[in-house]
Amino acid sequence: MSPAPSSVPSAPAQQIPLIDLSLPPLQIRRAIQSACKDWGFFYLTNHGLPAASVHKLWEVTRTFFALPLEEKAAAGPWNGAENAGYRPVLPKVPKEQFDTRKWLAPPLAGVEAYQQPLPPYLEENRAFLDAFKRECAALGVRVLGYLEEGLGVEEGYFAQRHKYEEPSMDNFELMHYIPYTPEYAEKDVFRLGAHTDWGSLTLLFQESQPGLQVRPPTYDHASLPTASETWIDAPVVQDAVLVNVGDAMHIWSGGSVRSTWHRVSKGGESDRYCAAYFLHPNERSVIDPLPTATSSYIREKYPGFPKTAKQHLHDRVREAVQQQNSALYVG
Repeated sequence: MSPAPSSVPSAPAQQIPLIDLSLPPLQIRRAIQSACKDWGFFYLTNHGLPAASVHKLWEVTRTFFALPLEEKAAAGPWNGAENAGYRPVLPKVPKEQFDTRKWLAPPLAGVEAYQQPLPPYLEENRAFLDAFKRECAALGVRVLGYLEEGLGVEEGYFAQRHKYEEPSMDNFELMHYIPYTPEYAEKDVFRLGAHTDWGSLTLLFQESQPGLQVRPPTYDHASLPTASETWIDAPVVQDAVLVNVGDAMHIWSGGSVRSTWHRVSKGGESDRYCAAYFLHPNERSVIDPLPTATSSYIREKYPGFPKTAKQHLHDRVREAVQQQNSALYVG
């Protein structure tokens, strides 16, 4: 996750694109291509994930985070570089999370499970979580497929590079943002600092409480955010999934789709529950920027390409460690 300045004002909500996946394929393709080019963020409705499954997701998430600390931490300490484990609330991060990657990775993906089992409650719900994660992966690959024609690659190009059964840094994360206390207000911290995600796509599920803020397309996405910028709120849209483009796809596209800065706002008197699926390319997939009008900028900002997706992630983790990013997070 790439950090950014923290003292940025927010603005009234603007219209992040909303795309109905029940429309004819040509309309969907045009809408997704436009949203990825202009915003890097969009909502999906009629996405095919059953409402009952999403309801079950919130039941599991709320119940898990209500457990005693020792039960939540039973699977071992959090490892940000591996997308695995439980991380408790921190003095400057009013958020706890559980990253499931090491436990829900497909058996053929070459990921060795931790010695510890999942926390007992999550172990009881392993089959549900695994099935939901697989559905998210399929949806993410479907979305990438709508970008292929506009990027000038053959049909199935991204599906071949995002195979669920092959090693990747794909992760399904459960999140709980606690109420914003006076202690956090005194530190003037965001609930999650400004960042871009490192993978291909992120699918975000928000239960009921808003908080996500997005850098709007009025700003040049090639520049770093500044304290004078005005960001917009991304409201909770009932039955919709919020999708954003990650750095890997931004680079892959030669800069023709955006990887947009986003954060979780300061304040908030209520608990906020979220879940996110981070879709990453298979580790051996080679990310080579496609030739576009902005590809020279991409090669200047992200030197060393082409490189494998695994090397891309390792480089980003190393950069984050060097920056002493206290909220290190592979998104």
